[in-house]
Amino acid sequence: MQGTETISTPLQAKARPRRRLLTYTLQALWVILAVMIVQLLLLSVRPGYAELIKVCSEPVCPDGQLTPVGLESLTSLGISVHVYAVYQLFLIFAVAFIYAGVSLLIFRGLRNDPVGLYIALVLLIFGAFVSDYVQVLREVQPWLTGLVDILPGVSIISFAILCYIFPDGRFVPRWTRWAALAWVLAPIMMIVAVLYDAFDLVSGPITLILLILLTTCIIAPIYRFRKLSSRAQRQQLKWVLFGLIQLATMMLIVVELLPRLFPALDVPGSLPYIASNFVQAVSLIIFPISVGIALLRYRLWNVDRVLNRTLVYIPLTSILTVIYSTSMAVSQRLFTTTTGEQSQAVAIFTTIVLTTTFSPIKNSLQSTVDKYFKEAPEQLKKLKELDEQVTQVVLALDQKSLAQRIVETIVEAHRAHGAALYLKEGKKMILAYATPDWVWAEGEVSFLLQDEGVTLGRLLLGRRHDRDDYTLEECDEIRNATLPIVRNMHKLMALQDD
Repeated sequence: MQGTETISTPLQAKARPRRRLLTYTLQALWVILAVMIVQLLLLSVRPGYAELIKVCSEPVCPDGQLTPVGLESLTSLGISVHVYAVYQLFLIFAVAFIYAGVSLLIFRGLRNDPVGLYIALVLLIFGAFVSDYVQVLREVQPWLTGLVDILPGVSIISFAILCYIFPDGRFVPRWTRWAALAWVLAPIMMIVAVLYDAFDLVSGPITLILLILLTTCIIAPIYRFRKLSSRAQRQQLKWVLFGLIQLATMMLIVVELLPRLFPALDVPGSLPYIASNFVQAVSLIIFPISVGIALLRYRLWNVDRVLNRTLVYIPLTSILTVIYSTSMAVSQRLFTTTTGEQSQAVAIFTTIVLTTTFSPIKNSLQSTVDKYFKEAPEQLKKLKELDEQVTQVVLALDQKSLAQRIVETIVEAHRAHGAALYLKEGKKMILAYATPDWVWAEGEVSFLLQDEGVTLGRLLLGRRHDRDDYTLEECDEIRNATLPIVRNMHKLMALQDD
C-alpha cells in the first residue's frame, strides 16, 4: 500500500513494552479473577441455600435470612421457604453473571486497551461482591476467609477510581488523584485503628471522609462532562452518568430512606421486602449495561431523553419522599400534642403539601438539567450554525487547534486508540498534535501525506478498539480526506510567513 507503513520512534519504542506489559498483566489478572469468582459463586450455592431456608431468631440476622415474622408473612402469601431461597439466589446470581457477561464483552472487544481491561475487571469484581452473599463461605470454607474479606473492599475502591478515570484513563480533575489515594488509605486507617483499639475515636472522621469521597465519584464525571470531554466522550459519559445516578438514587431511597418509613421493607419474607430486592437487582443490572453501551455501542443509542428524565424525576422522587415523611411526622406530632390523639386530617394535609410543591420543584429541576445537559433548542439552531462557522474560521487561523480537530475526528470516526499528526517544516517533521497518552504500538499504520510528490506531513493512526484491520479503501479515504486540509494548512503557513 503506497504511503502506508509501520514506523517507530525511539521514545515510542521505549514506551511500547511498558504498555504491552500492562496489557498482558491486566489480561492475565482478568482471566484469573474470572475463574476464581465463578468458583466462589458455585461453591457458595449449597451453603447459601442452607442459610436462606433457616429461620433466624437472633437479634441480628444475616442479610436475607428469614425471621419468625418474615416466615409468617411468607406463609400468608402461600410461598414456601424453598421457593423464597431459590428466588433470592436467582437475583444474586443474575446480578453477578450479568456483570460478568458485560465484563466478558468488554474484555473481548477492548482486550488491547488497558482502560477497557480495567473497566472489565471492575465490573467483574463489583458484580460478584456487591452483596454479602459469598460471606457464607467463611463458615464452610475457612481457607477462603482472607479472600472473601479482601475482595469486597477492593471492588468498592476500584469502582470509585473508575469514576475518576472513565473513559480515557486520565484522572480528571487532577485532585481526583488524591481522592483515589484516600480511597486506598481509608481501609488501612481502619485496620490500624482496630489494632490499636482506637476505632471508636476515628470511626466518625472516617465516615465523614467516605461520604465526601462518595460525593466526588459523582462530581468528577460531571466535571469531565462539562469541561474536558469531546462529543464522543460526552455521549459515553451520559450513559455512565445515567447508570450511576439511578444506582445511587436507588440505594438512597430503597435501601436507606424507605425502610425508615415502612419497616416491612426490612423484614425478609414480607412482600415489600421481596419487591424491594427485585427493584435493587434491576437497578444494579442497569449500571453494567449502561457501561457496556457506553464503551461498545454508544453511537447507536440516544440517551439524551433518558438521562434528562432520570436527572429530573429521580431527584424529584427523593425530594417528595422527604417532604412526605417530614410533613407526616411533624403534622402527626402537632395533632397529637394539640388533641391528644391521631387524626386522619394529617394525610389530607400532607397530600395538599405534595400537590402544591410538585410543580415548582419539577420545573426548577427541569430548568437546571436543561441548562447543563440539554442541546440548544430548535429556534437557536441558526445561531448555533453561525457559531460553528465562526469557530471554523478561528480554527483555520490556529494551526494547533486545526490539527487537534483533524486527529480527534479521525480517531472518533474509526474508533482508534489514538493518532498523531506531523507537519513538514523545512526538512523536519514537527508534531502538530497527538492524542493524550499517544504511544506507537505494533500493527498501527502511518499515512504519508504527499501532494504531487512533495511531502507535506505524516499521520500516525492507532489500531481500532475492536482490533479490525483498516481496509485499503479506508486508508485511501483517510489519506484523501486529510491531504486537502494539510495542503491548505501549508498554504496558510506560507501566507503568515509572508
